[in-house]
Amino acid sequence: MIDVVSKTRSRNNAPLKALLLVFVLFVGCSRKAETDSLERIADKFVHIISVEKDINAFAALYKDTVLYSDPVWGAINEKVELDTLKAWFAPVFDPETGWDFQIETKAVDIHQNVIAIKGVSIDKSTGEQRLISSWLKIENGKIAEQTDLTPWSLESLIYSPRFEEALKNYKPDSTKMK
Repeated sequence: MIDVVSKTRSRNNAPLKALLLVFVLFVGCSRKAETDSLERIADKFVHIISVEKDINAFAALYKDTVLYSDPVWGAINEKVELDTLKAWFAPVFDPETGWDFQIETKAVDIHQNVIAIKGVSIDKSTGEQRLISSWLKIENGKIAEQTDLTPWSLESLIYSPRFEEALKNYKPDSTKMK
C-alpha cells in the first residue's frame, strides 16, 4: 500500500516538476539574454570611445536626458540634455587633440542593469594619462545615468582652451544657487 501511494504521488507531481523545470530554464535563459544585451552595449561603448571615436555614435548610446554624476567634483544627478552631453564630449573625440582610451575592465550587473568600465585616458596633446572609471545605468537599451570617478575636475576643464567652448554654459551647483 505504501508503495502504491508513493507512485501515485510521484505521478501527480510530474506536471508540477515539469512546470518548475520550464520556469528554471526560462529564468536562466532570460538572465543570459539580459547579460548578453548588457555585454553588447558595453562592447559597443568601449569600441566607440577607443576605436571609432565618433561623437555621433557615442551620443546615440544615450537617452535624450541623462543623469550625470561625478562625486569627485560634486555633481550628483545633474540632468544633462543630449546636445549638452555631445558638446561636453566633442573635444574628447577630436582626432588631433582628443583622448585615446585603454579600457582594462568591463563588467555588467544584470540586477542593477549597470555596466562598469575602468581604464586609462591618454591626452593626445600632452601625453598625460588619467585613470577613468564609469558606471552606466541602462534603460531600454540606452544609457540613462552615468557616474564617473575621475581624478580631474570638470570645473578645471572649463579653463582649458579645448573645453572652453563646450563648457561655456556649465555652472557648478554651488554657483547655481547664488
